[in-house]
Amino acid sequence: MRVTTLLTAVAFCSVLSFQSFGQSGSDSFDDLPLSRQQNLLFYSRPLTLVETKSLAKEVTHWDQMVIRTKDGLSFQVEGTFQISSGKVYVRIGKKVQYLLPELVEVFKYKEHQFYKLTAYFNDQMQQFYGDLISSGPISLYAKYTIKMGGDNPSFDKLLQQANHLFFVQRKESKEARFLVSTRKAILKSMPDQHSKMKAYLKKEKPSLNKRQDLQQLFDYYNQL
Repeated sequence: MRVTTLLTAVAFCSVLSFQSFGQSGSDSFDDLPLSRQQNLLFYSRPLTLVETKSLAKEVTHWDQMVIRTKDGLSFQVEGTFQISSGKVYVRIGKKVQYLLPELVEVFKYKEHQFYKLTAYFNDQMQQFYGDLISSGPISLYAKYTIKMGGDNPSFDKLLQQANHLFFVQRKESKEARFLVSTRKAILKSMPDQHSKMKAYLKKEKPSLNKRQDLQQLFDYYNQL
């Protein structure tokens, strides 16, 4: 691999002007205004990318992706998110480039919004991209893990095969935490609505390790 610096133009991309995003996922891409569209993407400062020639041949599935960098630059490109490695790649012409994780704060890919999270997990502090599932006072994210092998399936097929690890982050917090999917732990994390959430759990009897049930539970809490 070699490091390159993209200074000027990339064809067929749109410049997007975004409002501020919060780590809690309280803002939505759909709520942000499109200030102008141009045929060329340009930057006010250099954006360092890592070029990888091997991936250009391996990846066959590319989709439109909107990325926001840590210094507020937002742009639309052809990209892919590799679940197995947790890395974001973009295709610029015939080149495939890996976006350094310290640059990307949030990206929208195939109707998913991924936020860069910091959490203590597996006995160490980690940074990774979490898929926003429910947004509000306590936002719920999914971290995907999968073992690669065989062919190179699409993101949608990989998502069906992936294991889900759930993390939550309070709006005022800078760090996420791993969600212990037990009734006791969930009620403890929602002391301000303890009685209502206890009644919800008793009535709905959600499966606390299933994405859809957890989404409904946190959507209910975030709307109280």
